[in-house]
Amino acid sequence: MFPIDSSSSVRYAVATPPPPLIVTVKPHDTVESLAKTFQVTPEELARNNGIATTTTLTEGQVLTLPTNAVQPEQTAVGTQTPQTPKQKTDAAYAAYQEAQKLLASDRKSPAGRADINADSAGVAQAKQTFDAAVQAEIAGNVATANAGVPS
Repeated sequence: MFPIDSSSSVRYAVATPPPPLIVTVKPHDTVESLAKTFQVTPEELARNNGIATTTTLTEGQVLTLPTNAVQPEQTAVGTQTPQTPKQKTDAAYAAYQEAQKLLASDRKSPAGRADINADSAGVAQAKQTFDAAVQAEIAGNVATANAGVPS
């Protein structure tokens, strides 16, 4: 459950687990290679699909990934995109802190006063992104702890 805005009549919202990720088997995919790609153990992937770790997969077969699976992301050369929910939360928190520092420095500088409105919006956006990342991380943790069954 997540705290709700203090002006709301509702105190908490129930966390819903993220929708399951699916993968379509390609030629030469194995339970082990897919598990490595999605950062789960072969046992987790096999258990999630009712198969053995040694099962020979067929091209076109659809597998459901465990809730703790990490979707590989395409990134530009030299950049690193956060992948795990914790990494996304950490990155969002760092961006929020940076936005707050920028706003604080604008408030101290007479020349920066014109940027306060823009920086305030940046802080609000960074906070919203951070809050969403925290909620997604917690929902994923709850879903994993409950084996995907909402509490």
